[in-house]
Order: sequence, then C-alpha cells, then structure tokens
Amino acid sequence: MTGLRDGFGRFTPLDAKGQPSGPPVEVECKNMKVNYGAAPCPFCQIAQGATDTKILRDWGDTIVFTPLNPVTEGHVLVVPREHFQDFSHSPHISAVTMNRAAEYADTLLEDVNLIVSRGAAATQTVKHVHMHLVPRRAGDGLSLPWTD
Repeated sequence: MTGLRDGFGRFTPLDAKGQPSGPPVEVECKNMKVNYGAAPCPFCQIAQGATDTKILRDWGDTIVFTPLNPVTEGHVLVVPREHFQDFSHSPHISAVTMNRAAEYADTLLEDVNLIVSRGAAATQTVKHVHMHLVPRRAGDGLSLPWTD
C-alpha cells in the first residue's frame, strides 16, 4: 500500500494516480526496533507511554521531557512521536520539531542552546531525531568548543 505519512502519526492511503483513496489513519511507530537490535527505541517507548517518564509538554505530534542526564537545570529533549533516525530523514518532521522547540524555548525566558545531532561522531546517542534545549546561565560550567 502506498501513501503519505504526515509527520503526526497519520498515514493517508493513495490510489494508483497518487490521489488520496481514504481518510488519514493513525499509525504506530513501525521502527521501534530499528538500530537497537532486540531493544525497542527508548524515545518511541516514551512517546507511546510505555515508561514512567514525565511528559512536560505534549502537542500530539511532539513531546518534551527531561533527559536521563541533564547537563544543566531545565535541560529538556524535544522529540517527535514518529520515529526517524535523524533530522535528515524527514525535513518535514524536523521542521515541525524545530517549531515546537522554539515554542517551548519561548516559555523558558532565559538564554538557551538548541542542539541537534546526526550520527555518533556528532554525539547522537539515540537514533531517533530529537533536539536538546539547554538553558544557559553565567558560570554554569558547560563549555562549548566554539566559545573557549
């Protein structure tokens, strides 16, 4: 079956001419085991409510929660519910996630780094696109290589 994924967990089936052939339907993350062998994607588990992780904000398509090891007080992850390995795999979902990150950052009322990584050498440890919002304060001790 061919169709369009809209980045919000919905799939619209298409006919042979590429026209919608039915209403959008909800779909679950089909990639829960991609790149994790026998273990499911931890962010898909969180998005599906399979953990006790506290969701700080939920737009339906994107969630915000605190990472296991925050680097500053208030550090959060902004994660789309739909699984894609990194930001280059779905520009649409990456853009929606960036919009949500900007919206959430606006509520913080403080300086903040927005960090998104692609690949192990770039420090991506979970292969599910996500963005770090890292609040910054003078003397917080977190150095970045371009500020030394």
